[in-house]
Amino acid sequence: MRIEFLDSVSSDERIVADICLVGSGPAALTIARELGDKNIRIAIVESGGMADNFAPQSSFENIGEPRIAELSLVRNRIFGGTSHQWSGRCAMFDSIDFQHRSWVPMSGWPIDLAEMSPFVTRASKYIGIGAYLEEAFEKTYGGPRSNEFPGVSSPLSVFFWTFSRDQSDQFEHMRFGPAFLKTAQKNVEVFLHATATHINTTDNGLSVTGLEVTDRNGRRFEVEAPLVVLCCGGIENPRLLLASNRVTPTGLGNSRDMVGRYLMDHPKCIIADFDPVAAESLRESYSFFRLESGAVVAAGFALSAATQEREKLLNCAAWLDEDRAADDPWDAIKRLRRPGPAGRKMTDVWAVLADPNLLLRGARRIFERRGVPHKLNRLFLSAIVEQVPDPESRLTLLPQRDAFGVPLPRIDWRISQLERKSVSRLAELIETEISKLGFARPSRILDPKFLDAAHPSGTTRMAEDQFNGVVDKNCAVHGVRGLYVAGSSVFPTAGHANPTLLIVSMAVRLADHLRLRLQEGVTSIVA
Repeated sequence: MRIEFLDSVSSDERIVADICLVGSGPAALTIARELGDKNIRIAIVESGGMADNFAPQSSFENIGEPRIAELSLVRNRIFGGTSHQWSGRCAMFDSIDFQHRSWVPMSGWPIDLAEMSPFVTRASKYIGIGAYLEEAFEKTYGGPRSNEFPGVSSPLSVFFWTFSRDQSDQFEHMRFGPAFLKTAQKNVEVFLHATATHINTTDNGLSVTGLEVTDRNGRRFEVEAPLVVLCCGGIENPRLLLASNRVTPTGLGNSRDMVGRYLMDHPKCIIADFDPVAAESLRESYSFFRLESGAVVAAGFALSAATQEREKLLNCAAWLDEDRAADDPWDAIKRLRRPGPAGRKMTDVWAVLADPNLLLRGARRIFERRGVPHKLNRLFLSAIVEQVPDPESRLTLLPQRDAFGVPLPRIDWRISQLERKSVSRLAELIETEISKLGFARPSRILDPKFLDAAHPSGTTRMAEDQFNGVVDKNCAVHGVRGLYVAGSSVFPTAGHANPTLLIVSMAVRLADHLRLRLQEGVTSIVA
């Protein structure tokens, strides 16, 4: 494996690859690992560095719903991408998420859950979840802990999330960058501080020829490759397509003005507060536990597919969330494992010694493979909801440009009334259902006030044709041979599940397709 800062590369060096991956997040590094064949030359271009996030960040103009998530949460310019600081929460989409629904305009994928399931299984080794989510579900209901997760009636279903863990540190989520470096793949060249500024094509714009990249000093290089895969996220993927307009004035893949449209995120909100003491039994039942395989799982509530169809609602889910006290002893123990200032260490030691009862309860729960009880300031119910695909919710380009000469994005993110209605109905059903199960009711139900979850998606959506989307079912850009897009920007609908598991699963699937193209000869196949 060769790793170079682009500014250290000689100006006359020719960079040639079979596949050029733009970005180095979970999608790109999964594709590279799947194609770990010495006969396939892979170039990865990453705008950031190996251990910092200080590459020039592009600002944007927001004219839609407030997006309070920090820009660095959406666009990590660092080797490993957003896995540098993600929450590790993973879930698979439901079957209904892939289906056409009459009450959700532009819903329906050209692939379904059955087709994706084998790729999810293969993706689990890259994402560090230890066990596929269906296994977690089956073991929970079929194993000795089934009585600890009381079932809910048909308006709701129990939903499960699992949490990524790094194999070398069970207290860390999987960091794709460091994990990739351990593979030492000889067929990969990584260029850092290499910002993609234009996708190059043939004179007629119908085939990709490579990529223009710029180093920190403004020097421009060309990466020659017959296959280019954009793996830059829901904002940067459409931005680069639109900005690549030297041959095609409207941008690549944009003959029908589809690039940048249908911008979705995961609107999040708090829908209920609980008294932490009164809700202790609810916490015990719907909290974290560990499977024998090592997978960490949490349970929550979701609208059942039948309820969504009957009441014409969107898919949404909720889970118990915690605002932990600064002197929580379990968090203090985690900090004590890592280097830190002496003053902080003494504070953490005191926090551990001050609450022996909580530590004893936690030790018992660890033995039972359950999550530890934390000292809380607040216990509440967080909800997350999918969005209606809206063509007016979109990204466009501004006249202003960033330091590399690429036009800055304008974001008009929109939330419909159906998102609000769906979450409000979820809150009502949960309040009713937990009372039936004998748990304490919420101390108050809140009006949902949405924030974005930094999960931008849909802006290069997948569809059978260019009239309804940007890429086909193989993630190939309509009308541009050799150009592909990976990541959540290809999602036609976003479900409520955190996107990383499906992103990695689709990257595995795309890698299979790319390998086939190379084996059969790139120039003999029209994407």
